[in-house]
Amino acid sequence: MKAFQELVVVELAGSLAGAYAGKLFSDYGAQVVKVEPRGGDPARLRGESWRGIGTEFAYLNTGKQSLVLDVTQAKGWDTLGTLLAGADVVVESSSPEPLEPVTAGIDCAGLTKVFISPFGLNGPYSHYKSTPFTDYASGGHMYLNGEPHREPIQGAGAQPLYAAGAHAFIGAMAALRAREATGRGQLVEVSHMETMASLHQWTTVRYSHGGKIQRRVGNKYDTMHPITIYPCKDGHVAISAPAEEQCRNLLVVAELTDLIEEERFSNGALRLQNGEAFDEALLPWLLAHTAEEIVSICQAVRVPVGPVPTMLGLLEDAHLADRNFWRRVADDEPLLFPGPPFRLSAHEWNLTRPPRLGEHDREVLARLKDPPPTGAVSQPAPERGVRSDRKRSLEGVRILDLSRVWAGPLATRILGDLGADVIRVEAPWARSPRTIPDVIVKASARYPGNEAGAKPWNREGMFNKFNRSKRAITLDLGSPDGKALFERLVAVADVVIENYSPRVMPQLGLGYERLREVNPSIVYIGMPGFGWTGPNRDYVALGTMLEPAAGLSSLMGYADSGPYKSGVAWADPVAAMHAAAAILIALHDREADPDRRGQAIELAQLEGMICFVGEEILAAQVRGTNPPRLANRDPLYAPQGCYRCSGEDRWIAVSVTNDRDWRALCDVAGFTPRWRSFSLPDRQEHHDELDALITTWTQREEQLQLMRRLQAARVPAVAVLDSKQLLEDPHLRQRQFFVDITHPDAGTFPFPGLPIRLSETPAAYVRPAPGVGEHNVEVLQGLLGLSPEEMADFRARGIIADEPPY
Repeated sequence: MKAFQELVVVELAGSLAGAYAGKLFSDYGAQVVKVEPRGGDPARLRGESWRGIGTEFAYLNTGKQSLVLDVTQAKGWDTLGTLLAGADVVVESSSPEPLEPVTAGIDCAGLTKVFISPFGLNGPYSHYKSTPFTDYASGGHMYLNGEPHREPIQGAGAQPLYAAGAHAFIGAMAALRAREATGRGQLVEVSHMETMASLHQWTTVRYSHGGKIQRRVGNKYDTMHPITIYPCKDGHVAISAPAEEQCRNLLVVAELTDLIEEERFSNGALRLQNGEAFDEALLPWLLAHTAEEIVSICQAVRVPVGPVPTMLGLLEDAHLADRNFWRRVADDEPLLFPGPPFRLSAHEWNLTRPPRLGEHDREVLARLKDPPPTGAVSQPAPERGVRSDRKRSLEGVRILDLSRVWAGPLATRILGDLGADVIRVEAPWARSPRTIPDVIVKASARYPGNEAGAKPWNREGMFNKFNRSKRAITLDLGSPDGKALFERLVAVADVVIENYSPRVMPQLGLGYERLREVNPSIVYIGMPGFGWTGPNRDYVALGTMLEPAAGLSSLMGYADSGPYKSGVAWADPVAAMHAAAAILIALHDREADPDRRGQAIELAQLEGMICFVGEEILAAQVRGTNPPRLANRDPLYAPQGCYRCSGEDRWIAVSVTNDRDWRALCDVAGFTPRWRSFSLPDRQEHHDELDALITTWTQREEQLQLMRRLQAARVPAVAVLDSKQLLEDPHLRQRQFFVDITHPDAGTFPFPGLPIRLSETPAAYVRPAPGVGEHNVEVLQGLLGLSPEEMADFRARGIIADEPPY
């Protein structure tokens, strides 16, 4: 296998999604050639101007080479074909326009083609236009954001495109691994809509299992409280204390111990029902203390609390400074760029300046005159009559999954769908108690038919969503025998993943140093909230506080509000995508190493989250001020908004990207010529007026019909979908995105598939989520060779179990 640094990636200028996929390749050392049209990538003009280029381009194109080609001309087309003959991957992307792949007609046996588009290359919406704003709507996220009595709001920045780019990188790496067995490249397709639809915690599960449509509940979480953003003396803090011990400790330090015994505040669900009274009691203490004081006091008693900084405020964070997170593209350059989303112990991450337009024309064209280097993409396919039995990209990779909740399990589900043998290693008591109170079952809406059933520990929908394609065993790692069994598993594994605090694995005697003694080839990844080092390394972290701590909440909210959080714990899926990407790089490194050495991966979830708003951080520095909170508006697109339609809580997201879009919208709506003549400056100046005008029209219209009418006129407009609409969406159904999975204890339910479509080694969902200890015999006897007598002894002593002990 070629070393990662020898990979050649060709990226055709397109959307932010394609640029982020290319950035993951270039910053970790691959050779990325950015093919730009004569006028340059349009992103060169977006954002604030720095060194003659826009900050969006500056952030997303570090380390790349720029080649100017006019592929509409025969000479440019021929040059592109020659370039691809020596490449491993080509990345094409588009937004807001649908993608029309340029390279579809170029055939190179070992080339992996990555196509990223708003809705995919086929299906009823494949010709639709979409912006990041409308991507939030189509993927079901916008419906969850904001106040129940107001319009839904977008998330922070271009998160849908970053997420699609991360999935594209994962797909490309999986395809490259498959190529080692098949000798062939393949097509990798990723759509923004499917990406966002796949990155919910329990939105669709609550409808399919419990009949509940999850709705906006304001700046809170709709299951437990307090998980929210509060004002304090000098700004805001994010508090995530849903567990009883966490909330008790919060009330103790706030000197509100009298509230502890009150029935209305006795659990997270009741605190949510009585949220106004709870907040009213807590606010005086918060307003009397600074954010730094509150975070310090609460973290000292293990309460997950974090700051809510602005973009510029992030640059002053002492923890990030201690970890050398901020980087410069040159020693004399004052502008600070976000550092790596994850750190590999044996793989360098480098930041070098973005290229000038056409800077590498001569260099790249000179290389094309020479034969492709040994091991380049044009390696032959298998000889006729010889075939590979590999059906999925990661077959043969074994992963020991110690992770919990969402971030780690989603990462391993992605890898399991791609063929890895993922073995969940759980404590016998980790999943749930034997009995679940009926009030919790009904409040969560995550149990089939809102019933706990005979085995509630195997029926919870969120667990079953994130843990398909896996096996599961139980082990008490705190016992010497449990630890010894785990080490025996490590000896025959490829990857160990955990998302504990940095103290847990070393305290168990199972840190990376010990595990690589057991297996020098092991890839070990830890996913702490704040990293393995730094003054905040031991902070308790949840995704609901990491998103605000990374600055995203400062970008989100209504124009008249303070910062807001997303309707899902957005930092969790971001960490999951980066974890899957990091593991694939480390496995690639190991396969390219004659000694098959493993390495450690440190994925600080805070830092990975910051990497999804890098262009905003650069723009704030160049401008010298933090970005304004735009609610649903955009600096370049106007009008843009979420407009009420007929029916209860029905909305449509509209994003007018240019004068043509605006004239088309006016024609569909029947607006007078006066409005139709408005240029972009006019539309920006009169945005409030236009919002009222559009709402008067849309509130009489059915949202799905209106979406079809506007899209037929080539206007980027998408219905704001709720969970029921997502599950019933005709486009997702035709593309078979949701897959029915039958679980022996839970029944058959639809779950989102993998939003990475590979033409030769597609994802497959061969197992439902495992029951507690379901594969104890299969793994411990079949893989490790334990005898039935040994198994009975371990079971009797509680080291393994087939159901929760209490």
